[in-house]
Parts: sequence; C-alpha cells; structure tokens
Amino acid sequence: MNDVLKNAENDCRSCYKCIRFCPVKAISFSEGQAKILPNSCIYCGNCFSVCPQACPQIRSDVELAFSLLKQGDCYASLAPSFLASFPGAGLAGMEEALKALGFSGVEETARGAKLVKDRYQEILASGG
Repeated sequence: MNDVLKNAENDCRSCYKCIRFCPVKAISFSEGQAKILPNSCIYCGNCFSVCPQACPQIRSDVELAFSLLKQGDCYASLAPSFLASFPGAGLAGMEEALKALGFSGVEETARGAKLVKDRYQEILASGG
C-alpha cells in the first residue's frame, strides 16, 4: 500500500467503527490493532472520519507541493470532484485560489486524460 492512508500503531481502542463503516471491508483486526488491507482499500476516508482515536492518518503532501512550487512552473490538475469538498466554488474560483498559492495554472484532470487518450490513438493508428 502506498502511504496515503495508514494506521498510527497502538492508538486503537477496539471500537470496530472503522470496520463497520468501511464500504469494501478493507480493514482487518488482529493483535489489538485495526489494519488497513492495502490491496482492498479504495481510500474513501470513511475510517478516518469515524475513528474516535484518529488512528487512520492521511498523508500530507503540503511540504512537497510547496517545494515543487519553488522549483518553477507548476500546474495543478483538478479533479471534477473538487466541487464536493468546496461547495459553491467553481473552476474559476479554484484557479484563482491555486494561483494565489503559487501554481502557474490549473486544468481539470479530464483534459489531461483526453490528451493522453488522443496520443494513444495516434500511436495506435500509426501502427505503434
């Protein structure tokens, strides 16, 4: 499992909330500790939301992002689902906020996916 979502060891109080609320049953329990099953986890964050002990930890890439911003042009790829986390914020508002943080520009992730798909089609059409 990459370390986007991981458990802080030894804080678990055996309440089983994470297990009950996991939609894909990607959490096991052994030796007094709930453990995220890396090959099953869909990173929905339910375990993080319901754990009263804050055992599941979400990795922060804030320092990495600011480091990349200092290195030169850096563009943000924004998933359309951002609207769920930022109600009322449109693409223009998010672009303004991200540029204020230092990003050079912002595009929706779908645009990048289309560019990749188009390139694959070109390669396949040329016999590559």
